[in-house]
Amino acid sequence: EGVIGSMMTLADISRRKIAEQALRESEEQLRLAMDAAQMGIWYWECETDRFLHSEGLSVLFGGRTADPMSHYRVFQERLHPEDRELLQATLRHAIKRGTDFQIDYRVVWPDGSTHWLTNRGQIHRGVDGRAQRVIGVAMDITDRKLAEQRIAHMAHHDALTGLPNRVLLRDRIQQAIAHAHREGSQLAVLFLDLDRFKTINDSLGHQLGDRLLQAVASRILVCVREGDTVARVGGDEFVIVIPGISSSADASAVGSKILEVLASAFHLGGNDLHVSGSIGISLYPPDGADAE
Repeated sequence: EGVIGSMMTLADISRRKIAEQALRESEEQLRLAMDAAQMGIWYWECETDRFLHSEGLSVLFGGRTADPMSHYRVFQERLHPEDRELLQATLRHAIKRGTDFQIDYRVVWPDGSTHWLTNRGQIHRGVDGRAQRVIGVAMDITDRKLAEQRIAHMAHHDALTGLPNRVLLRDRIQQAIAHAHREGSQLAVLFLDLDRFKTINDSLGHQLGDRLLQAVASRILVCVREGDTVARVGGDEFVIVIPGISSSADASAVGSKILEVLASAFHLGGNDLHVSGSIGISLYPPDGADAE
């Protein structure tokens, strides 16, 4: 019983091959676009715990392109400790509600540097209404976050000395008053005005005057504790907030120390500059119940 014949069918698959080639090209273009935009794609199946991701996600988390980083726990380990619970809570809430989500968080690279990512995600449900998978897109927003932080710092700090400005000072005093009220403690506010600063500014120039103000700020900071606040509120006016004092004598001691360190000459621009200051002290609660 040998073979008596054969039959063969032929089909033209040119269109399918063209479509497959077009798909590969479009996927390559999409991959290049994602890499250029510093994007990373990830896919997580809720029930099987299967986790897939693009190479771009590894790069965003500080991994080398050759590093597979195949399991999501590897990514979790690189989340900033302060952001892990927030990210997990956001994901749990989105899965429970079946809603899209977006969250900004920090990752710590192996070299110790911190980077900001933003993550958009979608929850896909099965016919039974249960969440089946989560698809997310991550993007690096470190430059944007740093710019926002710089803007926020500029809005609340003096450009010359880097000290808190009047806006931040008011907030610090209000917080200190609230804390003193809860703890039953006292709070001191010291107002320092430099004597004859205008004479130095007019005779030696504003540039040297600015350097003198920076030097004064540095000396004041040496006299206070880490939890105290030193602010610049005017040309030659500074305010020092000292929470947690037990008596007015504590505030007077700080004021005397500041005047003492200012008494030493400032060596600036080949000049020995001598400045003094006048300090007024107000206490909470004896002298007032609000920041003003």
